[in-house]
Amino acid sequence: MKLNHMYKITTVTIFMFISFVISLNCLADAVDIPGETDFIVGRIIDIEAPTIINTKAITVIDQDEKIWTFELESQFAHFNPSHMKYHMINGDLVKVVFQYQSESAIILQITDYP
Repeated sequence: MKLNHMYKITTVTIFMFISFVISLNCLADAVDIPGETDFIVGRIIDIEAPTIINTKAITVIDQDEKIWTFELESQFAHFNPSHMKYHMINGDLVKVVFQYQSESAIILQITDYP
């Protein structure tokens, strides 16, 4: 009888430990989830580029005529300021994939559209 009681205590302890680890993992995932990613398609109407190789921000107008301002945390080799100005002058469409971080829309990817 004593051996059966020991198995029950061991089983309950293991179950509680596994439940605790799973709960911690769920909480850690909730904290580490970045903002949701979204995208728009539109035309570049303004570029803030402090140098010829660095873009700080761009402004895009979408198909519903909503104006969006995006910040760049990193530079995109294929989308340097001159390439963006080319799109702006020609009115070519771009697709901007972004996410909100600290109330700013940060560009994750920018590509020619379609």
